[in-house]
Amino acid sequence: MAVFTKQKRAFASRVLSLAHITSDLGQNAAGITPEQTGIFAEKLTDRLAQHLTTSQALGHPDEICRSAGYDVLGEALRDMGLTSSANLFVDLCIIASQLYEEEASLGSLTILAEASPVISLHDPIPYDDVRGVRKLLEIAHGDLHLLGSSTEVAGLGYPPGDHTALTVEFLGHGVWQLRHRGNLLMRVSGGLPQYPHPPLEEQSFKKVARYVFTDLDPHTLSRLFSLINTAALTHERGTNILITPDAAHEVVRLAAQCTLVEPFAVTEQLMSGIIQVDGTVIISPDGVCYGIGAILDGLVTDEGNPTRGGRYNSAVMYCANSSAPCLIVVISQDGMVDLISSPAS
Repeated sequence: MAVFTKQKRAFASRVLSLAHITSDLGQNAAGITPEQTGIFAEKLTDRLAQHLTTSQALGHPDEICRSAGYDVLGEALRDMGLTSSANLFVDLCIIASQLYEEEASLGSLTILAEASPVISLHDPIPYDDVRGVRKLLEIAHGDLHLLGSSTEVAGLGYPPGDHTALTVEFLGHGVWQLRHRGNLLMRVSGGLPQYPHPPLEEQSFKKVARYVFTDLDPHTLSRLFSLINTAALTHERGTNILITPDAAHEVVRLAAQCTLVEPFAVTEQLMSGIIQVDGTVIISPDGVCYGIGAILDGLVTDEGNPTRGGRYNSAVMYCANSSAPCLIVVISQDGMVDLISSPAS
């Protein structure tokens, strides 16, 4: 018979909080479907139920979340007819945390039942050789992935287009996420798995944009969100996007530290390309681009955050000193999105 003590109830609440499972899990938000979020949630609650119905001593909530992560990865591997191992989860976490010449892990690994690499390794590299795998990730960018089994990397090549493979995407220092059959199963940061969530919440973005740009019509607002959401989902190393009705004048003022372009209407495809240039993309609220690779200026302000990098703090300084309404979308390398704004004076 299960005994749900006050301590265990508090523990359960802590576990669910750590996993970011909220009452709106079942909603379809910004492209993440209930089926996708439900996979990790199901595994977590299974693990939690096992824990609450036993008399074993309480462990740390993080371990329950990690156990659920092992289950998600293991089930995906078994679905492909491959051997599952908790060691693979740990190895992936260590690989994601490894720096190569002071650079964080970026790139993709595709796990297949039978790999057909374009570049085959003479001696496959087991995943527990974390330095060896991390080194190869330097080559695995864009459509070119590391290819391997559930135990080792066989080489480099291109994943199949039928979504039958299991893909691990390394997104930055200590951050990776897992995709299977076209679904995003979970995201892992610092060794702690979470249910997948959109990097940018549509309603939150629209609320801020309406506050800053009071005359935006619904169609323009939706199009603007689509462009920014594309940037959040497709960036490789992080980026800043400055949105301001004063964009045409700002690129002229920043001409010495910005690449001016003839104004053009940004599409999702174009956005995916221009954000790869280091610096800030400058667009107007109606989605017209005037400059790329801009270095923003501004006086130092008390609103800065020493724990954040230059990308974030330069945006804070710019907004604090801007006389025109502006919204800067700060997309960090690890996928975090911040909205920094300054409404009309």
